[in-house]
Order: sequence, then structure tokens, then C-alpha cells
Amino acid sequence: MASYYLITFTLLLLISLNRSPIINASSDHNAEGLLYDLTYSLNNITLDWSGKQFQLNITQENVQEDNISYWYQIDELASPTHLGTHLDAPCHFAKDKWCTSEIPVNRLFARPGYVIDITDKCANDRDYELNENDLLAWLEEHGKDLQRGAVILVRTGWSKYWPNRADYFGAVDMNESYHFPGVSPSAAKLMVSHENIDLYGLGIESPSVDRGMTKDYQTHVILGSHNVYNLENIGPLIANLPPKGFLVTALPLRIDGSSGSPVRVVVHFKTSSADYLYVRMIFTFLSIIPILYYSIIS
Repeated sequence: MASYYLITFTLLLLISLNRSPIINASSDHNAEGLLYDLTYSLNNITLDWSGKQFQLNITQENVQEDNISYWYQIDELASPTHLGTHLDAPCHFAKDKWCTSEIPVNRLFARPGYVIDITDKCANDRDYELNENDLLAWLEEHGKDLQRGAVILVRTGWSKYWPNRADYFGAVDMNESYHFPGVSPSAAKLMVSHENIDLYGLGIESPSVDRGMTKDYQTHVILGSHNVYNLENIGPLIANLPPKGFLVTALPLRIDGSSGSPVRVVVHFKTSSADYLYVRMIFTFLSIIPILYYSIIS
């Protein structure tokens, strides 16, 4: 009986040490850390603001020439720049500010990331805006040691509607009034002026940093005028992120003169080699406990 309990306890402990509360099938985990891809794939059902479609024309063939054969594929694509998970460059709503290729790469790569969660409030109000009070409450809890050059991601729960256009935008046609959550202009002003926030980018799990029913896009204007880029249509793995403690990389296509681009948004949880080896050592030690036990009693 004692051996049964020892083995059971050992197995449960091994399982608990060898799992992470935020790992799932869509992540990549190795000795360097944990990666999450927050990007929607581009295809013919990817949502766009105006309803335009991504088009990929594929040419494939088995080439047979002079006793040589090989497989060959080449593609041509046509796409709006503000499609799916994409980056809004500051020049999107701010004249003479950075366009996509002008954003310094150090503002896009491995930036300290933070999450503000308004999911519950959005569930009760499709037109909810992250407001000053939400931001101040978040700062009170998490904002005392914010790193410079931050990327703040706003979690809304809106990815549950993707890719149903009517549900995600709150309307099928852009001539109708859209209804989805965003960030209020007053909160945007506070983000770019607060002494504890040095903001490089603002992302959101919805079609736009301005809520759907906006008429003047002032959140875009305020952020763009401070050369802050936006990351829109953040994907569902944002649900797994903690309020802080990760890095964000968002690399758009380097398109001269463009106001935006599809972007690959990746979150990185860094694990030091020492931490990784420490866990491996514990795992190895616990693995040999049953062997030691039976060698002693035999």
C-alpha cells in the first residue's frame, strides 16, 4: 500500500512540474521559452474593414525537362493592407507621421507586453470602450514598474465571433453602423501622457482601437500623432496571457508609403537556461524515486 501511494504521489508531482498553466496545442515551448502566435491566417475568409477579400493565385506543376523533374509552385497575391491581424502605421490617421516602413524596427521587436482585460464589460455592451477609470485601475494594480517602449494589448473576448462578419463587426456592410468594443479617446490621451507609460504600440482583440460606432476616429488620431502604432484583430490566444511578464514582436511587411500591413504578432515568455535546467534536474530526480524505493525494499 505504501508503494502505491508513493508511486501515485510521484506521478502527480511529475505531471504538475512538467506542465504550464498557459501551454496549449497552438503554442511552441522549448528551452528558450514559450511562444504564442496571436495572428489570424490570411485566406479567402479573413475579415477586412470594407469587406474586400484576400486573394492568392497559386500555380503548381511537376516540371519535366531534359530528363530532369521537380515540383514547382509560385503564387501571386492581392490584399488590402488593413486585413486580418494587421498593423496601423501612425500615418493612417496622422499626417507626416511614420508610415509602415518608417517605424524603427526596435519598436516592433521584443517589446515588453501588457494586457488590460475588459472581457466582462464587453460581454454586456457591444459598444464598450476602455475608459480612463479602467486604465487607472489597471495602473494601480500593475503600472508601478512598467518598462519603457511598451506594447499594451486590450483583451475583449471578441475573437469568439471570428470569422462571422455580422457578429464580429456588428453589421455586414460598412454602410451600416458597426458595433464592437474599442478604446476611448480619453484613455488614449492618458496612455500617451501618463508618466508611468512609455507606449510604442496598442493592440486590441477587435477590428479597431476605435469602437465600431465612432465617427471621428479620435483614438487613432491621438495615438498616431504620437507615433504609436496599432495592432488590430488580435487572435484568440490573447486569452492565455497574464497582465505582464512577456515580450511582443509584431513585424509588418516593409511597404514604403503604406498606412498599414498584415502583421505576424508573436508573444514570447522567456525562460532562462538556469530555470530550465533546474526544472529538468527536479524532474530527473523525481523520476528515479520509484526505482530507488523498490531497490531498497527488494
